[in-house]
Amino acid sequence: LAAPVSQTASGILQSLVLARFCGAEGVAIFNTGTKIASLGMMLIQKFQDVLLVGFSELHELGRPAVFERRFRQGMALLFTAWALASLGISSLNSVFLAFWTSRRISWPEELNWMICGWLGAVLASKYFANVFTVVLNRTGIRVVPILDFASLTVCLGLFSLRPSLSNFCLAIAVAPWASLAVFTLRHLKIFLSGYSFFCALLFLAGGIMLILFLGAFFS
Repeated sequence: LAAPVSQTASGILQSLVLARFCGAEGVAIFNTGTKIASLGMMLIQKFQDVLLVGFSELHELGRPAVFERRFRQGMALLFTAWALASLGISSLNSVFLAFWTSRRISWPEELNWMICGWLGAVLASKYFANVFTVVLNRTGIRVVPILDFASLTVCLGLFSLRPSLSNFCLAIAVAPWASLAVFTLRHLKIFLSGYSFFCALLFLAGGIMLILFLGAFFS
Protein backbone atom coordinates (compact mmCIF):
# COMPACT_ATOMS: atom_id res chain seq x y z
CA LEU A 1 0.00 0.00 0.00
CA ALA A 2 2.85 2.40 0.80
CA ALA A 3 4.32 2.32 -2.73
CA PRO A 4 1.12 3.22 -4.66
CA VAL A 5 0.22 5.95 -2.17
CA SER A 6 3.74 7.39 -2.30
CA GLN A 7 3.84 7.34 -6.11
CA THR A 8 0.45 9.05 -6.35
CA ALA A 9 1.36 11.66 -3.75
CA SER A 10 4.73 12.30 -5.45
CA GLY A 11 3.07 12.84 -8.82
CA ILE A 12 0.53 15.26 -7.34
CA LEU A 13 3.23 17.12 -5.40
CA GLN A 14 5.42 17.52 -8.50
CA SER A 15 2.51 18.86 -10.56
CA LEU A 16 1.39 21.29 -7.85
CA VAL A 17 4.88 22.65 -7.18
CA LEU A 18 5.73 23.01 -10.88
CA ALA A 19 2.40 24.76 -11.59
CA ARG A 20 2.83 27.04 -8.57
CA PHE A 21 6.33 28.27 -9.42
CA CYS A 22 6.56 27.87 -13.21
CA GLY A 23 2.92 28.30 -14.20
CA ALA A 24 0.76 26.35 -16.63
CA GLU A 25 3.25 27.06 -19.41
CA GLY A 26 6.05 25.42 -17.40
CA VAL A 27 3.89 22.33 -16.81
CA ALA A 28 3.11 22.09 -20.52
CA ILE A 29 6.78 22.47 -21.50
CA PHE A 30 7.89 19.86 -18.97
CA ASN A 31 5.25 17.32 -19.99
CA THR A 32 6.14 17.75 -23.66
CA GLY A 33 9.88 17.67 -23.06
CA THR A 34 9.72 14.41 -21.11
CA LYS A 35 7.51 12.43 -23.53
CA ILE A 36 10.41 10.37 -24.95
CA ALA A 37 11.85 9.76 -21.47
CA SER A 38 8.44 8.61 -20.20
CA LEU A 39 8.10 6.23 -23.13
CA GLY A 40 11.57 4.83 -22.47
CA MET A 41 10.72 4.34 -18.80
CA MET A 42 7.55 2.40 -19.64
CA LEU A 43 9.41 0.09 -22.01
CA ILE A 44 12.24 -0.60 -19.56
CA GLN A 45 9.79 -1.20 -16.71
CA LYS A 46 8.06 -3.85 -18.83
CA PHE A 47 11.46 -5.55 -19.06
CA GLN A 48 11.82 -5.23 -15.28
CA ASP A 49 8.47 -6.96 -14.79
CA VAL A 50 9.71 -9.94 -16.80
CA LEU A 51 12.86 -10.12 -14.67
CA LEU A 52 10.79 -9.98 -11.50
CA VAL A 53 8.95 -13.17 -12.46
CA GLY A 54 12.25 -15.03 -12.81
CA PHE A 55 13.48 -13.69 -9.47
CA SER A 56 10.32 -14.90 -7.74
CA GLU A 57 10.80 -18.43 -9.06
CA LEU A 58 14.43 -18.57 -7.95
CA HIS A 59 13.57 -17.25 -4.49
CA GLU A 60 10.80 -19.80 -4.04
CA LEU A 61 13.14 -22.61 -5.11
CA GLY A 62 15.69 -21.53 -2.49
CA ARG A 63 18.63 -20.97 -4.85
CA PRO A 64 20.39 -17.86 -3.46
CA ALA A 65 23.55 -18.22 -5.57
CA VAL A 66 21.60 -18.28 -8.81
CA PHE A 67 19.35 -15.50 -7.53
CA GLU A 68 22.39 -13.31 -6.82
CA ARG A 69 23.86 -13.99 -10.25
CA ARG A 70 20.59 -13.19 -12.00
CA PHE A 71 20.30 -10.02 -9.94
CA ARG A 72 23.72 -8.87 -11.16
CA GLN A 73 22.87 -9.74 -14.74
CA GLY A 74 19.58 -7.84 -14.45
CA MET A 75 21.47 -4.85 -13.06
CA ALA A 76 23.87 -4.94 -16.00
CA LEU A 77 21.01 -5.16 -18.50
CA LEU A 78 19.18 -2.34 -16.76
CA PHE A 79 22.26 -0.13 -16.85
CA THR A 80 22.74 -0.89 -20.55
CA ALA A 81 19.09 -0.10 -21.32
CA TRP A 82 19.38 3.18 -19.40
CA ALA A 83 22.57 4.12 -21.28
CA LEU A 84 20.89 3.46 -24.63
CA ALA A 85 17.79 5.39 -23.57
CA SER A 86 19.96 8.30 -22.42
CA LEU A 87 21.75 8.31 -25.77
CA GLY A 88 18.41 8.42 -27.54
CA ILE A 89 17.07 11.21 -25.34
CA SER A 90 20.19 13.37 -25.64
CA SER A 91 20.34 13.01 -29.43
CA LEU A 92 16.66 12.90 -30.45
CA ASN A 93 14.67 14.81 -27.85
CA SER A 94 15.44 18.27 -29.19
CA VAL A 95 14.65 17.15 -32.74
CA PHE A 96 11.37 15.62 -31.57
CA LEU A 97 10.38 18.80 -29.70
CA ALA A 98 11.19 20.99 -32.70
CA PHE A 99 8.99 18.80 -34.90
CA TRP A 100 6.18 18.24 -32.37
CA THR A 101 5.79 21.89 -31.37
CA SER A 102 6.99 23.56 -34.60
CA ARG A 103 9.77 25.17 -32.53
CA ARG A 104 7.27 27.00 -30.33
CA ILE A 105 8.89 26.01 -27.02
CA SER A 106 12.39 26.50 -25.68
CA TRP A 107 14.05 23.39 -24.26
CA PRO A 108 17.74 23.88 -23.33
CA GLU A 109 20.03 20.98 -24.20
CA GLU A 110 21.17 20.55 -20.59
CA LEU A 111 17.63 19.60 -19.59
CA ASN A 112 18.01 16.41 -21.64
CA TRP A 113 20.90 15.30 -19.44
CA MET A 114 18.98 16.12 -16.27
CA ILE A 115 16.05 14.04 -17.51
CA CYS A 116 18.50 11.19 -18.22
CA GLY A 117 19.66 11.39 -14.61
CA TRP A 118 16.05 11.33 -13.42
CA LEU A 119 15.33 8.30 -15.61
CA GLY A 120 18.32 6.36 -14.25
CA ALA A 121 17.51 7.19 -10.63
CA VAL A 122 13.87 6.12 -10.91
CA LEU A 123 14.71 2.90 -12.76
CA ALA A 124 17.37 1.91 -10.23
CA SER A 125 15.10 2.68 -7.28
CA LYS A 126 12.22 0.66 -8.73
CA TYR A 127 14.54 -2.23 -9.59
CA PHE A 128 15.71 -2.54 -5.99
CA ALA A 129 12.15 -2.06 -4.71
CA ASN A 130 11.07 -4.99 -6.90
CA VAL A 131 13.72 -7.16 -5.26
CA PHE A 132 12.39 -6.16 -1.83
CA THR A 133 8.98 -7.38 -2.95
CA VAL A 134 10.40 -10.71 -4.16
CA VAL A 135 12.23 -11.49 -0.92
CA LEU A 136 9.36 -10.11 1.22
CA ASN A 137 11.57 -7.59 2.99
CA ARG A 138 8.65 -5.86 4.70
CA THR A 139 10.76 -3.07 6.16
CA GLY A 140 12.09 -2.18 2.73
CA ILE A 141 8.66 -2.38 1.13
CA ARG A 142 7.24 0.07 3.68
CA VAL A 143 10.11 2.48 4.26
CA VAL A 144 11.58 3.01 0.78
CA PRO A 145 8.44 4.70 -0.63
CA ILE A 146 8.31 6.97 2.43
CA LEU A 147 11.96 7.91 1.98
CA ASP A 148 11.33 8.55 -1.73
CA PHE A 149 8.53 10.97 -0.91
CA ALA A 150 10.50 12.66 1.89
CA SER A 151 13.58 13.22 -0.32
CA LEU A 152 11.35 14.55 -3.12
CA THR A 153 9.74 16.98 -0.68
CA VAL A 154 13.13 18.28 0.47
CA CYS A 155 14.45 18.67 -3.09
CA LEU A 156 11.30 20.47 -4.24
CA GLY A 157 11.58 22.69 -1.18
CA LEU A 158 15.06 23.72 -2.33
CA PHE A 159 13.73 24.21 -5.85
CA SER A 160 11.15 26.67 -4.50
CA LEU A 161 14.00 28.92 -3.31
CA ARG A 162 15.23 29.42 -6.89
CA PRO A 163 12.41 28.25 -9.16
CA SER A 164 13.15 27.49 -12.80
CA LEU A 165 12.47 24.61 -15.13
CA SER A 166 16.15 23.59 -14.99
CA ASN A 167 16.15 23.48 -11.19
CA PHE A 168 12.90 21.51 -11.17
CA CYS A 169 14.45 18.86 -13.46
CA LEU A 170 17.48 18.72 -11.18
CA ALA A 171 15.26 18.39 -8.10
CA ILE A 172 13.33 15.38 -9.38
CA ALA A 173 16.58 13.84 -10.68
CA VAL A 174 18.37 14.10 -7.34
CA ALA A 175 15.44 13.03 -5.12
CA PRO A 176 15.44 9.25 -5.88
CA TRP A 177 19.20 8.99 -5.34
CA ALA A 178 18.83 10.06 -1.72
CA SER A 179 16.58 7.19 -0.67
CA LEU A 180 18.52 4.80 -2.89
CA ALA A 181 21.78 5.64 -1.12
CA VAL A 182 20.39 5.94 2.41
CA PHE A 183 18.30 2.79 2.60
CA THR A 184 18.07 0.54 -0.44
CA LEU A 185 21.74 -0.23 -1.01
CA ARG A 186 22.26 -0.62 2.73
CA HIS A 187 19.74 -3.45 2.86
CA LEU A 188 21.05 -5.07 -0.30
CA LYS A 189 24.65 -5.14 0.90
CA ILE A 190 24.69 -8.92 0.39
CA PHE A 191 25.02 -8.19 -3.32
CA LEU A 192 27.62 -5.41 -3.10
CA SER A 193 30.63 -7.61 -3.80
CA GLY A 194 29.00 -8.89 -6.96
CA TYR A 195 28.03 -5.60 -8.56
CA SER A 196 30.32 -3.08 -6.86
CA PHE A 197 31.19 -1.61 -10.26
CA PHE A 198 27.57 -0.74 -10.96
CA CYS A 199 27.08 0.58 -7.42
CA ALA A 200 30.11 2.82 -7.91
CA LEU A 201 28.61 4.14 -11.14
CA LEU A 202 25.28 4.77 -9.42
CA PHE A 203 26.86 6.69 -6.56
CA LEU A 204 29.12 8.62 -8.96
CA ALA A 205 26.14 9.67 -11.07
CA GLY A 206 24.16 10.55 -7.95
CA GLY A 207 27.05 12.60 -6.58
CA ILE A 208 27.39 14.52 -9.83
CA MET A 209 23.67 15.25 -9.85
CA LEU A 210 23.83 16.44 -6.24
CA ILE A 211 26.76 18.76 -6.99
CA LEU A 212 24.94 20.23 -9.97
CA PHE A 213 21.78 20.64 -7.91
CA LEU A 214 23.50 22.47 -5.07
CA GLY A 215 25.58 24.51 -7.51
CA ALA A 216 22.41 25.77 -9.19
CA PHE A 217 21.39 27.45 -5.92
CA PHE A 218 24.72 28.92 -4.87
CA SER A 219 25.94 30.09 -8.27
